[in-house]
Amino acid sequence: KKMYLDTQSMKKNQKKVALILTILILNFLININMASIIQQTDKIIYKNNPGNLERAGYAGETDEGYGDNNRFPIYDSPVMGVRALLYDLNVKKNRYDGDVRKILQQYAPENENPNLENYIKFVEESLDNKPVTSDNIADMAKAIITFENQEIPDLVSYYLDDPKIMDEALKLYRTDLPSDY
Repeated sequence: KKMYLDTQSMKKNQKKVALILTILILNFLININMASIIQQTDKIIYKNNPGNLERAGYAGETDEGYGDNNRFPIYDSPVMGVRALLYDLNVKKNRYDGDVRKILQQYAPENENPNLENYIKFVEESLDNKPVTSDNIADMAKAIITFENQEIPDLVSYYLDDPKIMDEALKLYRTDLPSDY
């Protein structure tokens, strides 16, 4: 009888240990995943470059950067990063008469972006298949921010949920500002 009780106790203890281990493993995996997401989000938000623009001497660029040879600048604020995106899009809008395809072929060339056709389609649909104009350039910027950062939805929200960021960037993008602004 004592042997039977010990066997039952061992089985109960094994089940408890297995349950505790399962909980610990799940907790560990959840924490690793959350830490990774938080780290990615913090890292990208810090860059304040929602369009992944290359260095161009735009206002708000810092000396810091990311990518090969720091080719992508970190901007000093989210507003200045969005402003740089709008400024860049405005230059390309004028160069290509608002042709979304031509703008994106320069902005995100196929040799760097194998999903270029999906990118073009996404942006064109965001603009109701109309050319880019001063009236809808913010919509194009929002589509680019969404496409460029689609793997981290919280990051898209960071730039687009607070209307003050886009509003301020829209006020500033038409103004030539010195790069050290």
